[in-house]
Amino acid sequence: MALSSRIRMGRGWKGPKSTTEHATHVLDTYYASLSSIRAHQVVWEPYRDVLDSLPPYCIVGRHIWRAIVPLIYFWIVEEHHPERVFLQFGMKQAPPELVDTSVDLHKISLQGKLERTWSQEHAVYIDRWAHRGERVAKAPALDGDTTYLVAYMELYRRMTRRYITRESACWEMLVESNVASLLQCEPGSELYNQLLRTLDLVGELSRVQLENECAASEVSTQATGRGGRGGGSGGRGGARGRRGGRGPAPTLVHSLEDEDESDDEAFDGDWDTYMDGAGSS
Repeated sequence: MALSSRIRMGRGWKGPKSTTEHATHVLDTYYASLSSIRAHQVVWEPYRDVLDSLPPYCIVGRHIWRAIVPLIYFWIVEEHHPERVFLQFGMKQAPPELVDTSVDLHKISLQGKLERTWSQEHAVYIDRWAHRGERVAKAPALDGDTTYLVAYMELYRRMTRRYITRESACWEMLVESNVASLLQCEPGSELYNQLLRTLDLVGELSRVQLENECAASEVSTQATGRGGRGGGSGGRGGARGRRGGRGPAPTLVHSLEDEDESDDEAFDGDWDTYMDGAGSS
């Protein structure tokens, strides 16, 4: 049987076929994009300015958006935990408590269960949903004060996998090294200003404020009961006054390099082994 000359039966490549650098075939591109996201690039409340202009049916349940309740659809039950994402509601995020999302609930399927009455099976969860108005999570509203982040970041650094690529690990260590150097410099000095400009240019200047607050929290805690250390403001305000009000020149209670000592040592060993264990301590 004769085949039409218009039918393409095959395709040839000039040179070897390779897809290793194509974004849809490898994860490295996505890893790099995720690890390069800076805090100021995350929009936690994208709908804040348009909520009041939405139709009533879109916001009729607004008073229970922060209710800690199970969401139920016949046999499917999913726990709703808005207290873990308070920033999405314009509130300060405290370290969240551990929650049990129930492996058993996620194993439920309809196979062989056609005769079950799910209103009885899930009576406990339905009762919790019925009292949703009493289970609304609350937290202080964001007001520009970021000291609340200190406790959260301590938990974050201890629990999460901080690095997902070699490049992001190198970047993080470079930034933390610059922040540590800045906090040990005399405010207004040439080196201080250079480090400040560098961190500002790469969008990491917020790290300085966070580390300032971490250090202030620890200094204030350690200075309790030690006469002469307070200086009227946790030991830091007095030093600032003696410097003529040019701004803080904090001394970190613990070194950032010490905090990430295990991270630095990892580069001397096997990277894959390190990545498997990163953030598990």
